[in-house]
Amino acid sequence: MSGHMDRREEGTKRWTSQPQRRRCYSDERGVCRVYEMSIGEGEWKLWREGAPFPQRFSATISDEGNTIAGRWEKAPEGRTWETDFDLTYRKVG
Repeated sequence: MSGHMDRREEGTKRWTSQPQRRRCYSDERGVCRVYEMSIGEGEWKLWREGAPFPQRFSATISDEGNTIAGRWEKAPEGRTWETDFDLTYRKVG
């Protein structure tokens, strides 16, 4: 799924037009969630609102493209963000 969406950049007053994509997630527990996604300029972001709680992922892509270092966060009460877990993807071979 993809498209374009004008949005305010997080933490700024600047609006940008970026390709907007969605990612569907499902697992063996029967959990199925749809995340909004943006990727570009060395950043990869996923986020969603809704039950059971909002979630977001933010990562930096290395200049060489060999490493992606990111963090998943959640807001169990819908207000205060807390780290769920950090992760690093590394290209091997």
